[in-house]
Amino acid sequence: MRKPDFYIVGQTRSGTNSLQFQLEQHPEIFMSNKIKTMFGFKKQVNSEKEYFEQFSNIKEKIIGERNTDYLLCPSSASKIKNSNPNAKIIIILRNPIDVMYSLHSTAISRGIDEDILDFEQALHVEEKRIQEEKKNPGKYNPFIFYKDVGKYSKQITRYLELFEREKILILKFEEFIKKPLKNFEKMCKFLEIGPDFKPKIETKNQFRGIRNKSLQNLADNIQKTSIGKILVKKSITNKIYTKINRPIAIRDELKPDIRKKIMSELKPDIVNLSKILKINFTDWCN
Repeated sequence: MRKPDFYIVGQTRSGTNSLQFQLEQHPEIFMSNKIKTMFGFKKQVNSEKEYFEQFSNIKEKIIGERNTDYLLCPSSASKIKNSNPNAKIIIILRNPIDVMYSLHSTAISRGIDEDILDFEQALHVEEKRIQEEKKNPGKYNPFIFYKDVGKYSKQITRYLELFEREKILILKFEEFIKKPLKNFEKMCKFLEIGPDFKPKIETKNQFRGIRNKSLQNLADNIQKTSIGKILVKKSITNKIYTKINRPIAIRDELKPDIRKKIMSELKPDIVNLSKILKINFTDWCN
C-alpha cells in the first residue's frame, strides 16, 4: 500500500499553494488538490484504507499532500505519525502578523467566517470567541482565532516531539519569495529527488475581493441546504466563487502602532521559536 512520502502542513497564508505548484511540476512528484484528506479538523474519508487507496495507482517516485489544517489542528501531528511514521514534513513560516492580517482579509472577503471588519476589534473579541467555542464546539472556524494561529511554537513542537528533526524541513516565507529556485533546490535535496529540474515560478492564491456579494451569498446558501448538498457539488460552488470574485489590491498595511501592539504579544513566542528551531526569526520583530 502506497502512502504519501511527505506532507506540507502549513503555515496557512504563507505560500503553501505556491510550494505545491512548484513541487507538482517535478516529474518525480505526485501532488493533487483532489486528494481527500483525513488528518485535519474534518475527515474527508471514512477510513485509512479509503485514504491510502487514493495513492494505489500513482506512478511517480514520491507522493505529497498539502493541508494547512495539519499545523494548527492539535491532533494532526500524532495522527500522521501513527498512520505514516516514515513521512517527511515541510513547514513554511511567515511573519505571524502578516498571516493573521491575511487570514482576516480572506475571511471578510468571503463573508462567511468573519463578520467583524476591523482587524483590531476582531483580535479584541478573540478570547470571548474561544470561550463560546468551548461551550459550543464548531461554532467558529479555528482559523479566525488569529492569535492562536500566530503563535507558532506550540504548533511546531507537536511535530518536533514526534518526528526526527532531519525529517522536518522549515522554510521562511520571506526567503522563499526572494529566492524561490534556491528554496526549491533545498526541497529537492530534502525529498531526495533530482535537484536540476527548474519549475515555473508563479504566485498562487492571490487575495480576492468580492465582486458581487449577493451572488456570493447565494452560492453559500445553496451549498448549506440539504438539497443543495445533494444536487450541487462543492466544485461547482467553488467555480461560482471564482467567477464572482476577482483579485483586488491588497488592503492597506496595518498602522505601525497597531502592528507594534500585536508584536509585543507575539515576540516572546517568536524568540522561543528561534530557540527551538535554531533559526533566527527575530527579524519579524523589527
